Amino acid sequence: MNHRRNRSRLLGGAAFLITLSMSIPASAAVSKGENYTNAAAAEQQRLFLFDQAERSYQKQLQVGRERYEEKQTNRAKVIAAMASELQARQQVVVIEPVPGPVTNANPEQGLVPARTSLAGAALAIALLGFGYYLWRQRGRNAQGAEIHLERESGG
Repeated sequence: MNHRRNRSRLLGGAAFLITLSMSIPASAAVSKGENYTNAAAAEQQRLFLFDQAERSYQKQLQVGRERYEEKQTNRAKVIAAMASELQARQQVVVIEPVPGPVTNANPEQGLVPARTSLAGAALAIALLGFGYYLWRQRGRNAQGAEIHLERESGG
């Protein structure tokens, strides 16, 4: 029973794959114009269609040029308006020059950063010394623990 079900699934899958892989012939309903038997009439029809296409293309180009020129004139108007607005703002807003650095008249004010750096250096040295002290204490505690373990083990 299972074998039949699997076989039908395989056949269905194969049929589906074959359907997908085969090309299905189809034709579109596109008019090619009149079917001429006379070569001169066919050539005349071809030239006529080419001329129509060329005129259509020229009309599209003309419309495109007009739109482009219209956009360019609008951009020029916007740029001119922005330039006049900028000039008006520049006349209204007065930009004062930035004053130079203030010089210290009091010589002790120049020592403040030196005091700060000295205090920072002293703090750093103190922290390093405290860290070294803790490291040494840890080493001594570890040695004491080893000695204590040797005594307890009888060694």
